[in-house]
Amino acid sequence: MSVVPIIDGIIDLIDENMVAKTNVVSNVTTGDVLINVENSFHYEPDQEAVLIDSGYNDPSDAHYDVYEQIRIKEVNNTHWVTLYEPIISNWTVANQ
Repeated sequence: MSVVPIIDGIIDLIDENMVAKTNVVSNVTTGDVLINVENSFHYEPDQEAVLIDSGYNDPSDAHYDVYEQIRIKEVNNTHWVTLYEPIISNWTVANQ
């Protein structure tokens, strides 16, 4: 019995469940569908992502326990992605 199919299956599971992280490069404001990120090649069309900032666990932060789920429509180039739906709230570079 070959272990190759098992290893290939494990690699497929890792690929499907791996989390990619990249910071936004400019502020994202309510209504935006175009987002500027450090490296957009972490994403592919139709993938889902989550916007979350460094204040997520800080009770004094505006984004305490707040995140926003987004879906990538297009990876435009190295630094820009287009979303299917507009952003609901503001996300600032200062709060990566």
